Amino acid sequence: MAPEQVIAGGGTDIIVDWMGGALSAREKGMPLVNIVQPFKKSGLMMICPTETSIKT
Repeated sequence: MAPEQVIAGGGTDIIVDWMGGALSAREKGMPLVNIVQPFKKSGLMMICPTETSIKT
């Protein structure tokens, strides 16, 4: 079950969620508040084909 569903259902007061999921939930009207960033770096990475001019 998604963390947003647990908090919306009253199963908890605090969740750990990816920022993308939290922002999506806020756009749908869920009154989430970001109180901390627990990770130093994102666990997500963007990739590009090597034949593009994108280097960084």
